[in-house]
Amino acid sequence: MASEVRLQWPKATSAIPAGSANFENLVVQFSVSASVRSFEFLASLPVFGTRVAVEMLVATRHDGRFAYELVDEMPVRDVDTEGLLLIALQQRGIRLVEVDAFRLNAEPEATNRALIWRCRDRPVESRVKRAVEAALIQHGPLPARTLGSILELPDPLPTLCALACQGTVGLDLSHKLNGRTRVVKLGGQSSLAPAGR
Repeated sequence: MASEVRLQWPKATSAIPAGSANFENLVVQFSVSASVRSFEFLASLPVFGTRVAVEMLVATRHDGRFAYELVDEMPVRDVDTEGLLLIALQQRGIRLVEVDAFRLNAEPEATNRALIWRCRDRPVESRVKRAVEAALIQHGPLPARTLGSILELPDPLPTLCALACQGTVGLDLSHKLNGRTRVVKLGGQSSLAPAGR
């Protein structure tokens, strides 16, 4: 893993090291995923008086904590080290999820995440953010075009993508982003599919 660089990632609770393209894709996925509340980079954990290397991203979701291992890039571990790693994660209630490049870059989710990420620096007026939250509280999950009509925004997707980067809303990424894309308010349990599953 490359040397640690502090990056400004939405939802990150620790410094995130620079990494491979797949690692960066996973960071972006966590940053825009409706099911991820926060994430961190876990370098190592103590177990039985020693430290075991973890070097994985750990996501906190509504259904628990999960360490994501990129199987295409995982280090070679002997049986003892692998056992200590699994024990260290289990002791902290962290489940292991193995992700390969094919699944990480599956479409249409990968393209949708990239589109959302491009809107991360787009400014959103506080009144628009409040109006989006109020509409979703009042009506529950809504299609993007319905939110656009309520807010009188002819093209609501860039604004909704920016709010997804801020962790305000979640977008259903299982279909190409368009006016039918389902939007949910974040802050409680999400009804959208979890990241990495």
